[in-house]
Amino acid sequence: MKKKILKTVKNIYHLFKRFDSDSRYFDRIREMIPELQKYKYDQKDYFIERAQEEGLNTLKEYHFFLKGHPEKVEQLRKHLTYSGSHFFRGEDWTFFTERVLSQFRNRKNVRVWCAGCSTGQEVYSLIMSLLNYVPLDAIDLLASDYNDELLDICKKGNYAIMHYHEIPEEYQKYTTVIKNRFVFAEELRKIIKTDNINLLTDDYPEGFDIILCRNVIKFFLPGLRLNVQKKFASSLNEGGILFLSYDDGNDDEMIEDPGKLGFRQISDRGIYQKATTADRRNRKK
Repeated sequence: MKKKILKTVKNIYHLFKRFDSDSRYFDRIREMIPELQKYKYDQKDYFIERAQEEGLNTLKEYHFFLKGHPEKVEQLRKHLTYSGSHFFRGEDWTFFTERVLSQFRNRKNVRVWCAGCSTGQEVYSLIMSLLNYVPLDAIDLLASDYNDELLDICKKGNYAIMHYHEIPEEYQKYTTVIKNRFVFAEELRKIIKTDNINLLTDDYPEGFDIILCRNVIKFFLPGLRLNVQKKFASSLNEGGILFLSYDDGNDDEMIEDPGKLGFRQISDRGIYQKATTADRRNRKK
């Protein structure tokens, strides 16, 4: 038994050693996707995982495979920052719902942008949380990502039953369980507008009261991350809320100098409020 385990470990070691020796082909794969130059996560491990999924043993093989399969290159590009999503993610969501969203109580219109929404779990989490304070017809919501496949999942609101336990009991009334899946009520799904927006290159829509963008910009290089934060500031109305981070102990999404961008930090978990004209006047006094 020990011999078999040792043999398996050795095979895995030699496999990764072969991959690690292919630095030239790692660079060539990166050149096929220019956007990769803007991301900071470990791309070699990402390529190795994708190569293994295709049954390939080296990055050289994977490079030539990609050259003959442009659709696979496009898949790589689309999934650069996709790392999964969850409903009501993180302990900070309770603070966000009870202490931040409550300020929108009885508002006739709340404009919301879920940027980098992935498969939409946080879109529905936000809608249901807002319903504690405003009626559904007061919510004007945009969900964006630069992967149309993920936006389609968001719009359909149909998820595997394995995620159902993430939804608090009081919100399960907005869902219907069908065999091994559950779907959100049509009344929730139909208020969601979707748009393909690349946060690094595209212009941003404006006039929002809330922008939610969690577990996204931590993948960007620091200078690009700051630029995205500045553009979010321009997209918010005065007094608007920007919710960036989530409860994973990672502070890469935090704004280094909130005041410089016209924000004040209202939670150490990455929740900021854009200053109003009155705030700016008081600051000058």
